[in-house]
Amino acid sequence: MSRRVIDDFAELDVAMTTVAPSSAGQLSLLDLVSAGVRIGLGEDGQRDYWSPYGNCDLLDRTWQLAFTRGFRRDEHIELALAAVTMGGASIMSHDVPRLAGVPDRPELAAGDRADLVLVDGETPPSAVEMDRGRDWTILHEGAVVVEGLAVL
Repeated sequence: MSRRVIDDFAELDVAMTTVAPSSAGQLSLLDLVSAGVRIGLGEDGQRDYWSPYGNCDLLDRTWQLAFTRGFRRDEHIELALAAVTMGGASIMSHDVPRLAGVPDRPELAAGDRADLVLVDGETPPSAVEMDRGRDWTILHEGAVVVEGLAVL
């Protein structure tokens, strides 16, 4: 039954965003992406009584998605990170390509908008799972707007 729902979502271009709840009763993220469903990751509240785990940090939410889905392989952890970057962008604008499968990763090309978040980590999985530093640099339209935790 879930395979039919996933295929219907892909055919109808239904996009989905998750807040990384427990995986019990959820459609498989791996199957959704493999079928071509647009997938994003976000938060629906910060520090409220019914879900006090929000802190507006989508790197933390990426960790939670990988954890709740039981992702242990690097490519799956990288997929969780791609859902928050390329996946969310593809929901907001159909000019951004959707994730084409588990190994698909966002890349930069000449002429792309220079909206970037640079984080600590030797690899994408280490940035999500282990290092999780707070020494961020955020660029918006090519200009540095945050250095460390200071908004410039």
